Amino acid sequence: MLAVLSGAALAVVGAVVVCVLMFLKYQLLLKVNPGSLKRFQVKGKKNWVLITGASDGIGKAVTDKFAKSGFNVMMLSRTESKLATLKEELLKKYPRIEIEYLPMDVAAEKERHAKTWAFVDQVLGSDGELRALVNNVGMNMIIPATIDEHEDDEIDAVIDVNVGYTTRMCRTYVARTTKSGRYLLINMGSALGLHPCPYLAVYSASKAYINALSTAISRDRRNLTVKSFTPFYVASPMTLTTRTDIMFISPKKMADLVVAALRDNRIVCNPYWYHALYGAMMSLLPKNKLLDITVKQIRGQQKKILRKMNRTPESKARLAPRWRKD
Repeated sequence: MLAVLSGAALAVVGAVVVCVLMFLKYQLLLKVNPGSLKRFQVKGKKNWVLITGASDGIGKAVTDKFAKSGFNVMMLSRTESKLATLKEELLKKYPRIEIEYLPMDVAAEKERHAKTWAFVDQVLGSDGELRALVNNVGMNMIIPATIDEHEDDEIDAVIDVNVGYTTRMCRTYVARTTKSGRYLLINMGSALGLHPCPYLAVYSASKAYINALSTAISRDRRNLTVKSFTPFYVASPMTLTTRTDIMFISPKKMADLVVAALRDNRIVCNPYWYHALYGAMMSLLPKNKLLDITVKQIRGQQKKILRKMNRTPESKARLAPRWRKD
């Protein structure tokens, strides 16, 4: 029995060492040969990128990266005031580019797909080319909970935005690619798409779909680069936190890593070393044990989120009656 336990322990230690060496190698490669957005531009053309969910978090930081690289930027997000402010900020920093935006609540707008591409066509005109698409807009469950505690409308909205809208966006974009130059399609996924998460079952499943979709369509065009990024926690409105630490990465850092990882051959990847290592460690645990640990963690997060959302009338109004504290 002792020999068996010793052998199992050595196997785990060996797997951990291999994981660490792989991640160190990956980080070194990113430093030596960082990616570039320039390779997706065509000289003599008006190169545009469309970024959804552009006014906050990762979307905002990625928008800055594309603008800095010389892309003309189309931004789509829910709040017009945020889009207008961001446009003003970017034009001050990068006065040579063009910026247009479309305020639209993807979850509420029935004609969202048609409106999105009508906006794109209007902006492109006769001399513009959409060389990159960043599908960043997404929805999470309002409160982590067992699937029976989620309202049908909330479940439908998460699937509709994360799966439906993203799929249609990918389809239309791929259909518009030509044989000239390279095109870029980025889908912002989540580590929960790789590690099914109790209490966030629908969101987790929707992100697993994004990984499968990205991988499958990566061969639809030879000159199309497709990436699905799978971070754990990013300090943003979706995670209800602005603090950063080793686990909660800043949106700017994540955007830097997104660009750096464009040289990585993997379609589905997590370019942040700690998140990638954390995910690898999780994969070493027996699935049932991992699910039990996750449930305990998520229940703690549920309590924190409920306390935070019950503090203000605006956020409290988003909660189902069962979660409100009067």
